[in-house]
Amino acid sequence: MEETDYREAYEQEHLKCARLAERIADLEAQNKEYVRKLNRIKGNPLWKASLPVRACVHWAERNRERLKNCGGIRGVVLKVGYKERESRARRQFGRASFPDQEQADKKWENMADYLKTYMKGLQTPKSVEMLFLAAEEIGISDQGVFAVEDLLLESVGMEDGCKRSYYGSSSFAFSRIDLIRPFLSKEEHRKLFYIIERHIFVNYPDKYLSFLIGVLSKEDHLLWFPKEEAREVFLALTETVCQQKQLENLRKIYLTEEELGEFNLKRQET
Repeated sequence: MEETDYREAYEQEHLKCARLAERIADLEAQNKEYVRKLNRIKGNPLWKASLPVRACVHWAERNRERLKNCGGIRGVVLKVGYKERESRARRQFGRASFPDQEQADKKWENMADYLKTYMKGLQTPKSVEMLFLAAEEIGISDQGVFAVEDLLLESVGMEDGCKRSYYGSSSFAFSRIDLIRPFLSKEEHRKLFYIIERHIFVNYPDKYLSFLIGVLSKEDHLLWFPKEEAREVFLALTETVCQQKQLENLRKIYLTEEELGEFNLKRQET
């Protein structure tokens, strides 16, 4: 096996790099010279004055090549016919196919009606998922194309009286409220409750306490509403609600026998 002379190899590579560097310098100098000459030509008044002539010549050359590629007069006629059909198709299937504002509004209304029909009653996981999405992206409202306030309140049992009167206050059927959906988890039940709670608090603040009483009055709701938290809400209501008769049923649920006995004694004394 022959030994490699690394010093000699290094000197050869060093000379090669020197030659390449010299060649690069020559090419850069040559390029600068060409740029200088080109700028001199472009700056010449005759060159600037000949711009229209050169444009006409180039246009004639391009069209000559185009006609040559078409194969003659027959090819030109076929090409023109193809371009006309292409233009008609572009108009027909392009902007001309777009619906106008009235048609677009009608399509949106039909789609919204279909979605609301699908969501009615909130009887499937998908319908509840769509409600959550609508609440996050659009909000719960009684106005607009996708107004789902009536649908939501009717689905949870507050039907018939859930609309706000134009001349008077709104009335609700809180006694029939039912948020239980067997296919929902505890977290999803709470999310549904928070959506309705926020909507009632923001839009119908005068009915908020009655809404809480309606939710707490159904013992089935304790499946997702921890009883300790529900009891805290009930105790807060006892200090707020003026008509204590509304809390009569709740006392039997959230007060212990000892607390209920003490309350009855106090009521008899008064």
